[in-house]
Amino acid sequence: MSLIASAPPLNLSFCPQVPLKPVISVRHRSSSTFSCNFQLFGTPPVNSNRRNFINSPRERTGLNHIVARASKDDELSEHIEVKVDSVRVTNGAAVIFLRLCDSAPGLVLPVHIGEAESSALLKEINKQKGFRPLTHDLTKHLLQAAGFRVLKIRITELVNSTYYSRIHIAHIDGKGEIFNEVDVDSRPSDAINLAVRFDAPMYITKQVANYATSYPVEPLSQQSETNAEIVRSVRETLATFEDPTTMLQLQKELAIQEERYADAKSLQQQIFSHMTQSVMLRMVVAMEAALADNRFEEAARVRDEYKRAVEAERMTVDNSSLTSL
Repeated sequence: MSLIASAPPLNLSFCPQVPLKPVISVRHRSSSTFSCNFQLFGTPPVNSNRRNFINSPRERTGLNHIVARASKDDELSEHIEVKVDSVRVTNGAAVIFLRLCDSAPGLVLPVHIGEAESSALLKEINKQKGFRPLTHDLTKHLLQAAGFRVLKIRITELVNSTYYSRIHIAHIDGKGEIFNEVDVDSRPSDAINLAVRFDAPMYITKQVANYATSYPVEPLSQQSETNAEIVRSVRETLATFEDPTTMLQLQKELAIQEERYADAKSLQQQIFSHMTQSVMLRMVVAMEAALADNRFEEAARVRDEYKRAVEAERMTVDNSSLTSL
């Protein structure tokens, strides 16, 4: 198995007929120490009373888990293909909606994930390239450098409100032939991130589909604004803003170049004063930050607040003009 880089020589004179199976094991869920060992096929690990350890279902409690195993050819017979329909982020809580293919129209599987994972997924979906690779980008690069790729992912179980999934990877030779396919344990958020990056199909078991899928309260295809529309609208709003600190920034840079550091310090204090006292400027900064982090709903909310503030300011100016007349 090509996942095992090397292994110490073994003395098997005591059981020359017993086949071996490579296993990647982890001591505990919270441990970061992994070990690669050869284990007798069909025998339980040390200090375990279980039989058929390699072929048995993974235990949810206990210290031993099958982290990697050889894939079976018939594992998709009880699965339904899904695709990412949308990602919603509200107040730091993110949900991926997976739309079922070849099923009832509009039926989705909601998967709650972390804000960091949702941000990474949205950046990949929207093809936003960062200056440095994120964790999932790095994982993709490592797999590709080793000659592996993600073939598919499967969401297999729902246990105590937690989804479990498997990522199927395999070695690809120069001719495109697939060898040594294995599937590894994964969180659904990581599995979906890698599937999107490798353009790999995604599946859920029929059991999960029957138990956890639903119709969204608001049909996803009828949302008032898509993420792309929010991005365009926020950028148009930002383009209308006249930043009072722009000229101060230019003057500060010129003062630094001319080594007038006292003037530069004074200009910086003026910039800071604008930043802390101008409500409009703070909202602009909040919009830019939300847009950069793909927090689209927050960006839209701040945009609407900004527009209301601009309208209120305009009405105040108009009333002042009428009073002076």
